[in-house]
Amino acid sequence: MSNEDELLVQESIATNISGTDSSQSAYFLLPRADATRLPVLPSPRHSGGPFLRDEIRVEWRGWPSSLKLWRRWVTKLRPLHEGLWKRVGISDAILSTTWRVRRDEDLLLQLAAFWSRETSTFVFPWGEATVSLEDVAMLGGLPLLGKPVCTVLPDALRGDVHALEGIRSTLNRSKSENPNYSSWVKYFLDRGDTTPGLLEHGAFLAMWLSEYVLPSPPCDVVLARVLPIAAQLARGQPVALAPAALASIYKCLSTLAGCAPLQTLQLWVWERFPELRPEKKVSAHNNDNGVPARAAQWHNVREVLDPRYIHAVFMSPGRFEWMPYGSSSFGVPPSNGGRQIHGQDIARSDELLSMALCLHPCELVGIDCIEHYCTHRAARQLGFDQDVPGDVCRVNSDPVAAWSTYRRDARSFAFIFPNRDAGMTVEYARWWEPYSSACTAHVANAARTKKLVHPSKRMMQGATVVDLQSTSDDIVAINDNYSLKESEKDVEVATMHTESSEPVNENVEVAERVVCARTLYYLRPFKQAKYGQVGASRRSLDQEFFQPKREVRTMEMIKRASEAREAEKIELEKQIHSLKKQIWG
Repeated sequence: MSNEDELLVQESIATNISGTDSSQSAYFLLPRADATRLPVLPSPRHSGGPFLRDEIRVEWRGWPSSLKLWRRWVTKLRPLHEGLWKRVGISDAILSTTWRVRRDEDLLLQLAAFWSRETSTFVFPWGEATVSLEDVAMLGGLPLLGKPVCTVLPDALRGDVHALEGIRSTLNRSKSENPNYSSWVKYFLDRGDTTPGLLEHGAFLAMWLSEYVLPSPPCDVVLARVLPIAAQLARGQPVALAPAALASIYKCLSTLAGCAPLQTLQLWVWERFPELRPEKKVSAHNNDNGVPARAAQWHNVREVLDPRYIHAVFMSPGRFEWMPYGSSSFGVPPSNGGRQIHGQDIARSDELLSMALCLHPCELVGIDCIEHYCTHRAARQLGFDQDVPGDVCRVNSDPVAAWSTYRRDARSFAFIFPNRDAGMTVEYARWWEPYSSACTAHVANAARTKKLVHPSKRMMQGATVVDLQSTSDDIVAINDNYSLKESEKDVEVATMHTESSEPVNENVEVAERVVCARTLYYLRPFKQAKYGQVGASRRSLDQEFFQPKREVRTMEMIKRASEAREAEKIELEKQIHSLKKQIWG
């Protein structure tokens, strides 16, 4: 490689405990830590338990809606402008908005508990991971190349911005005080233009930016701050939206406030944690309307998980997908592992330049924030081996200086393609071990919770509910000598598992039961209730409600419950003894 090239990847022989064989070369993202000066480990969380909604207040503002009017507008403009969308790199991002990603607040809240503002990573007991520029490009369809969102608008485009501002002023003087999304779309659709021009296209892009890419309070309003960006895109001038969107995600995670394209964050979890992934409704093979497959497959899916289970998976996942995108990413296939890429090659290829931008630490410039990007701390996400990460100085004095760390001359870069069989070095494992050890008790507790709390359980009025399929919709009373009291509350529960289903009677089999420790009843699988039966309060259609049906215990059931509680008591005594031994030696 040329001495003038800035090396983004270092090739060396290192002892790996996983991944690449130690006899082969390993590939590391820079900077790597000096062995004589290791970086400070993150501080363990004060609490190892899950976040609870009543303990912390979070407003997930800016989540995109699914307006029929918006889909009509996309259908109207797509035949005329899809070619331009592809040229500026926003076609996939626009088309994916016709599909709906349903918000999972518990998932986002539990994930946010692991975020570190200092490192811009999620700090898990088993290592670090982060939402990278590759994730935003793949899941959000946003471009990495182009001008910054804070660029000075050329004089030639100021007339376009003034025209868009005129529409905002017109709508401000109408019935609504602000140009909300519905009034904004109707203003153009109601005109019935068969050949929409530049102004309508700019207005369309302004709404897209406000709702799906760079949301900001007040929500449901087309923002004046995005009009210059919309004007540039409408004229075919590329804008680097991926770093700006990622900066807003980082900021939202750090402050638990504000707006960001958090649908990308939720998709990140589903792609990388199979245990938290809902069942996909649309496969890539069934998607024939030109919409990005990754957007279509998550359309309108929802799976309500117990927050304790979500937290337990984050603490100790059964599997973490370091590289979920495979050959669909802009990265080069594994057959190119070890190939050296020089600056002149990068300058001739947008894909190579996009990959180079994902590899190096920099500052991400958003509309109202500057955030640190440290992908070298989660190198395995891009197919590289993980070594102890080096520290990176911040250069965020102003947007111009920060942008210069992200977008440099393509000819100054140089890197090596990874082998894709990424591992971590022994040095990294030793460096991370004190943090992992500090979390041992919390991880063990999470593992126990993970076993006890099945993914299909729901939280309702302090009682854990199991949502299982029963062979009959009827609840069979085992003993009619006991009456049911509907007013019983504060029910403690413990899950009993059986290796095989045992018949309650000849008509019903139960694979799992929930024992009420304070009553003489078993809780049977809950059945979904109609919304009108739940109460007079208004409910969101995204919520699910269940009503319990119970059966009276038999003596055999009571015996099994007692055995389960006794086994739990013995297990707790063992844990207490182990903790005492750790504390006192």
